[in-house]
Amino acid sequence: MNQQVVRLHWDLGRPAKLTLTAKGVRNGSSKNQTSGGWGIYPSPAANNSQPWGEGTGTHRVNFEYGEYNFHGYDRLQFRLRARSTGGAHDTSQPIVLSRRPGK
Repeated sequence: MNQQVVRLHWDLGRPAKLTLTAKGVRNGSSKNQTSGGWGIYPSPAANNSQPWGEGTGTHRVNFEYGEYNFHGYDRLQFRLRARSTGGAHDTSQPIVLSRRPGK
């Protein structure tokens, strides 16, 4: 990977729609910083509302492309959220990515 792309891995117990949320981190805090979210879809087909199937999956996200741009941040905080058709929600623990060499 590089400094703009994150590779996601997951294991779902039931079909779910996935969203990746990100916040810029400055001075150890994400409060009042840029934030955004991406829908993670099984394919680029026309019907992007379909959930991911049960089991493992992987996807790559470029977080310096499109509506949300985190170019000015040296650290980013990510969370992956899953929402099943039955209404169940699950959110991963925050993952902080440092883009400073040697950190």
